[in-house]
Amino acid sequence: MSFTGRNAHISYKYSINNYTLSCVSTVTDLGIILSSDLTFDKQIDKVCCKARSRSAMILKCFESRDKFLLFRAFTVYVRPILEYCCNVWSPYRLSDIKKIESVQRLFTKKLIGLKDISYPDRLKRLETESLEMRRIKCDLAMYFKILHETVDIPHCTLFQVRVVRTRSNGLTLYKDKFHSNQERYFFRNRCINIWNMLPQNVVCASNLSLFNTRLNALDLNSIICRASICC
Repeated sequence: MSFTGRNAHISYKYSINNYTLSCVSTVTDLGIILSSDLTFDKQIDKVCCKARSRSAMILKCFESRDKFLLFRAFTVYVRPILEYCCNVWSPYRLSDIKKIESVQRLFTKKLIGLKDISYPDRLKRLETESLEMRRIKCDLAMYFKILHETVDIPHCTLFQVRVVRTRSNGLTLYKDKFHSNQERYFFRNRCINIWNMLPQNVVCASNLSLFNTRLNALDLNSIICRASICC
């Protein structure tokens, strides 16, 4: 398999001991579908199809129509499908973001008392947030774990901390230069602007639980808007 990005038309041939290896355009590794063009279209299609099927099963099999009980079942049995290893494949194209979000959007619309109100209002009633926001928080939590060395990933292989004397949260990161969207929205780059705008008491929290608590207390939508302007 050759990862070729924009040069997908280029064909490579590989051999071992004069035996020519067969070429493939996709491969599944730990449940994640990797494509030679560095997109995750097939991965997104797979998880959305599986999640929609399980959502329908919940609505069909549960006798109770209580919206909070049914949404609890959704968070337990469906949402993990949509978020498994999202640090790797989190989409940047609006069409893919909408495709994933449509699973939760449609499910909440079918709950009693929520059909005729907007999606943001349905999320407020259920005291939850969009799947897109959850993926952003998941990325930020992984940044925290890598920088604080709570996972076995040397932070120097992904991040470089900047020494900034003013307006710094104490863990300000350099952002790589990029030449394609694949690079721009790669895990290492896509949330650096947001991370650099987080308060010091968040990024320097003593543990992941405290980090998540303080992160959830922020108006993250406002920070994301400011971060997007700085891109």
